[in-house]
Amino acid sequence: MSKSRLTFMQKCLAGEALADEVDDFVDRWHEGEGDPEESLADFLGLSNVEYRLWAEKPHLLPLILDARRNGAAIDVRRGRDEPCRPAAEGISAEDVEELTRWLKLVGEPSN
Repeated sequence: MSKSRLTFMQKCLAGEALADEVDDFVDRWHEGEGDPEESLADFLGLSNVEYRLWAEKPHLLPLILDARRNGAAIDVRRGRDEPCRPAAEGISAEDVEELTRWLKLVGEPSN
């Protein structure tokens, strides 16, 4: 990533972009903006787990952003059946349950 360019995630967290603008950033990556060796996940500023979740369940992007905003990890806690739950406004219980099922399905390791 270019040090002078903010990623999509950084812009969202700074209030400079909205979650529904992600497709514009994807288009910019496809058009060659950024480092040619940079993956789409890196261009967007997503971790591997966040990228997999967004790719499979794009409607959960607000949950990813909210987890980042609140310093919560998107993973399954050791010995628990639920993910770290960000104190999120606008994140439904159904979305959190869907995330929990997805994490179990993909078998992401606990922290």
